[in-house]
Amino acid sequence: MLIPRTTPAERRAEVRYEHEARRRLRAMVAADPELARRVALREASALMGAALVYSGQLSRSRIRGIARRSARLALVRKLRVETEAWEALEFEGTEHLDRALAAERGVIVAPIHLGPYRLIGPALAQAGYDVTWLADAVSSRFFADELTNGRLRGYADACAATIGTPGADTLRRRIHPVDSTELTALWQLRRGLANGHIAVMFPDGNSAMDQRPTDDHCLRVPFLGATIAVRAGIAALAGVARCPVVPAVALARGRRPPVLRFEAPLLRLEGEPKADFRLRVMTALFAHLAGHVRDAPHRWEEWMHLRRWILRSPGPPPAPRPISRRSVNLDRRLRLGRDGLWVIDLEGTPRVMDLESYNSLGTSPMLVSLIRAAERGDTLRSWLVSCPVPADARTQLNDALARGLLGLGASRSTKATGPGSPSPRRGA
Repeated sequence: MLIPRTTPAERRAEVRYEHEARRRLRAMVAADPELARRVALREASALMGAALVYSGQLSRSRIRGIARRSARLALVRKLRVETEAWEALEFEGTEHLDRALAAERGVIVAPIHLGPYRLIGPALAQAGYDVTWLADAVSSRFFADELTNGRLRGYADACAATIGTPGADTLRRRIHPVDSTELTALWQLRRGLANGHIAVMFPDGNSAMDQRPTDDHCLRVPFLGATIAVRAGIAALAGVARCPVVPAVALARGRRPPVLRFEAPLLRLEGEPKADFRLRVMTALFAHLAGHVRDAPHRWEEWMHLRRWILRSPGPPPAPRPISRRSVNLDRRLRLGRDGLWVIDLEGTPRVMDLESYNSLGTSPMLVSLIRAAERGDTLRSWLVSCPVPADARTQLNDALARGLLGLGASRSTKATGPGSPSPRRGA
């Protein structure tokens, strides 16, 4: 089976570690305003991505929790590597990697941005493999600095002295970072594969999926019930080099050492057209990713980019539905007109966003208050009482109803009369 699952014990250990990490991050955020700004922006971007997938399926509080935990855990993992120490990775499924390497054409290992993935390159090099690592400019410089003067050098030298693994100088010769922004990046990866290297490429990275859906080079693949546009770089390179692609994932296990799991290699079949091979590989890689995201959505770091990749199908414009003073029952509950409406805090300013079309509907405090009231399922009466100017509130309400942003559910006093009777709909 392509999609592995974490065990209950591993989940409990990861939760314990996450609680400790969140406490540490809260203290750091309180002491560093710039870090607090970065955390808030990351959470807002992650919320947009998670809401696009889960709106109407999960409660809004849970979706916000997924975005918050994903954004903060990603920063904690990065800070842990930068400020504490590197760790060893235990390998599972090495028979798949060995089978792929037996062809002597190099191998593309395709991990995902989930768990301690920053340890993958050094772990492979420490195990004796030559690694060509595709990363953005910041990550490439980070690895180079860590291997030269950073904690990774000290960790590698300490391991060499105690258990006989290669030291930092050997690791520096085995790891070859490639800047994804360079025009020669694919050529460098191809040369590494020709020399028998492992090329590490992330299918879900910002360098792998930064094109718009209209780009002719993008493939359409299913992901978490939606369709996304992805670049075919991994599969295209594998097709040209005729090398296997091995899906992989690094998973934290609390106090136990993290594990790097390899899956069965994806090979181009005899006579298979290049276009079919590319689509099959990218579909399989994102099915692998989707399995892990479903298992623990807060562990995935790339929610913040998903809003740019997902293909949307805009619905018909809503019909105007204004109300009059005489026709409205003030005990009716407010509800959202569509699932894609969210209040997102950007740079400290609440903004109403329509994520289905990715349009900002404004920062009016009254509109923000109205959407939040609909999320909670407040009655119309309670929202009007909270507004300082009732006439302006009624104008805002009529405008929101006319634009299809809101609807009115059953009144608070409505009682069900039988098994088929509708119940008041509350904001998700």
